Amino acid sequence: TDSDAITYNGNKVTIGTGGGYTILTQKDGYILGEGYSDNATLENGIGHRLYTSKDNAQKYYNSLNLKSLIVGKTYYVAVNDVNPHHVETLEFKDDGTLVDTYPKQGKGTTDPFQYTIENGKLHITGTSGDGNKIDQDMLKEPMSETSTYIKGSNGGLLYKTKQAAEDALKSGSDGSTPSKSNTAFTQSMVNGKTLVTYKPKDNGKPSACYTFKQDKSILFVDKKNAQLQKGTLSEADWKVQDGNLTFNTENKNYQIWDLQSQNGNHYDYMNYWYNGDGSLTDSDKREFTIQTSCPENQLVND
Repeated sequence: TDSDAITYNGNKVTIGTGGGYTILTQKDGYILGEGYSDNATLENGIGHRLYTSKDNAQKYYNSLNLKSLIVGKTYYVAVNDVNPHHVETLEFKDDGTLVDTYPKQGKGTTDPFQYTIENGKLHITGTSGDGNKIDQDMLKEPMSETSTYIKGSNGGLLYKTKQAAEDALKSGSDGSTPSKSNTAFTQSMVNGKTLVTYKPKDNGKPSACYTFKQDKSILFVDKKNAQLQKGTLSEADWKVQDGNLTFNTENKNYQIWDLQSQNGNHYDYMNYWYNGDGSLTDSDKREFTIQTSCPENQLVND
């Protein structure tokens, strides 16, 4: 009003004196308006932004919406583009830290990253545990949301529960792309059972047997140089995790069996060998059947 005092100080304009006043500050791309009470307290604890560009105003609004969805929240990611397929837990801390927890050698491993939300984009930076540098947009406005996930316009997909992410790995529901058929290992499929394995080159003849004991050890039988080899992996600690079968071999090395498809009692799977440090050393595709005992007299050289 006419009675309000207006003062100028560099990029700031102050309107009003006693009884409350407003400060307008020129920022990069917008004007920040902050209303203060007569005791110099910022009203509502926030300011208001004035934009001359509708596009810039929309970007700021998108960032506010994205912050409300992300900051202080925990989400889950269905990872099906690397082996073994698994679910990762993402904790977005209030201080801009992202804690990524994922399975490695049957245990939970965490990698810390940093995240920022600007111009309607959730951006992630940092270095993963295997040394890969991360510098990418994870989500981008406009966002879509269902009861089970949030999804960015760039295709980024975060699940609200771990179960929803696990279901996506198995069935490809809620917008994810399945990387294998709707087949996965289960505890009942393995516990106490003998799995007889076959290599494609052996024309349907078995090459090895694995009996998964309830004490988490594994009895194995194979043939080398025409001689049967029998042994026990007493520290196999086999487990079914994220639909895959994992067990230790020796010297802290381990294998992961990733089930691909099923036709009756015939199961196709990928077999992955890992060193104790988590590095992949070899892989191949095999088949197994579930038997009551090992057909030792039919085994061919492994």
